[in-house]
Amino acid sequence: MMAASGYRALAVANRALRALELLAMGVTAAGMFTIMAVIVADVAARYFFRSPLPWAFDLISLYLTPAIFFLALSDTLHREHHVNVDIVFGHVGPRGAHALRFAGSAIAVVVFLGITYVAVIQTWQAYKASAVTSGIIQWPTWVSSAFVVAGAGLLLLRLVFRTAAFGIAAYTGAADVPGVSPPVHLEEDL
Repeated sequence: MMAASGYRALAVANRALRALELLAMGVTAAGMFTIMAVIVADVAARYFFRSPLPWAFDLISLYLTPAIFFLALSDTLHREHHVNVDIVFGHVGPRGAHALRFAGSAIAVVVFLGITYVAVIQTWQAYKASAVTSGIIQWPTWVSSAFVVAGAGLLLLRLVFRTAAFGIAAYTGAADVPGVSPPVHLEEDL
């Protein structure tokens, strides 16, 4: 009975997480498109009009690159498109593999809790201080840090979800883990 109610709670949590991850991936896609458009506009302005866009590099490096990197983390983990060393998993059976993934996810929760906490503090301090970059355009620095908070925070939620899912699967001995994509094995795709 506990497993069934646990799986129902996981299904609800996974749907909410997926909605947030898809929203983050939409922002990531828009950021990628914006980077390409700004680079094309900067190159055209530089070579055709001899007047490059002075704000292009700062916009891309301060805002767009952190946005596309950090906002894609959680979706990447959900889809199992991250680097994963699973040499041991084939030798311990499904329950053992789930227990090992539970332990790894629990450790990652602690690490990303720290990263998210530090990012929140830094973002808040930069916002309160009205910190800006030096240059032609004074860009607020807290916006860049806010992308770290959003991405690391979303990844933290995904890791908490995975910890619970793998914990329940290890406890019940279930072969499949709800809300966790099956691992990708590239050698099988070749």
